[in-house]
Amino acid sequence: MGVAVVTGAGQGIGKATAQRLARDGHHIVAVDRNGENAAKTAAEVGGESRVCDVTDRDEVLAMAQTVDGCDILINNAGIWRFHSLLDMTEDDAQSVLAVNVLGIVWCTQAFVPKMIERGGGSIVSLSSGAAWTQSPGLGIYPATKSAVAPRRALIILCMASSQTCREHLLRH
Repeated sequence: MGVAVVTGAGQGIGKATAQRLARDGHHIVAVDRNGENAAKTAAEVGGESRVCDVTDRDEVLAMAQTVDGCDILINNAGIWRFHSLLDMTEDDAQSVLAVNVLGIVWCTQAFVPKMIERGGGSIVSLSSGAAWTQSPGLGIYPATKSAVAPRRALIILCMASSQTCREHLLRH
């Protein structure tokens, strides 16, 4: 099996995903902004950990350079703030957008070239039922999770328009 990079791997769904992929034989790179939690997950699954804030593009790109390869990218990192849209602060909105939307973009930019080098790969970006239910009290969170599916199509289109990706697709 290959290398699976899992963001938000320090707890919850990210940790469970890392555990499952490890059981399936993948080498796990557990990424989380909480280094202690990332290290615990990595130790549990026999993988390695990286501390990274996915909202910081330069930090994501630098972290990706420390990973030898990537066959699977799990964009799991996500946050929410419980409040109504009327009570949402600018910081609330920017924080949730930065993690839930831009984090996916920065991680994809960082790891797709590694996938191309290895002949391909898979990207899984987690959404939420909140994207469709529009539950009250979740602020901008549902909108950020609604952005995941169209972003996947955009990533595919952008990759296809990239010279590097076109050359790779023509060879295979």
